[in-house]
Amino acid sequence: MTKDEKAKKLAVYQNRVGQVNLEWDPDVLKGLAEEGVDLSNLWREDELDALLERVPDVEFEEYDESAVDNVKMCICPECGHEFPA
Repeated sequence: MTKDEKAKKLAVYQNRVGQVNLEWDPDVLKGLAEEGVDLSNLWREDELDALLERVPDVEFEEYDESAVDNVKMCICPECGHEFPA
């Protein structure tokens, strides 16, 4: 790790330690992460994902058309719009 990287990491550490209702700039943090500054020991993984606006990998079940048959529908008495219950 270079002196510049250490200095940037130290600056983040200092702000993190003194954090009181501090808002972090996601663009600055993204830039630091892209430069190789390790931020993983400053926040929990879910916090860091939110700060860096990262979307976690989520597995979704394959869509099955037959599921439509099991959806109960309701009709609005005011406008007649039909929507799932």
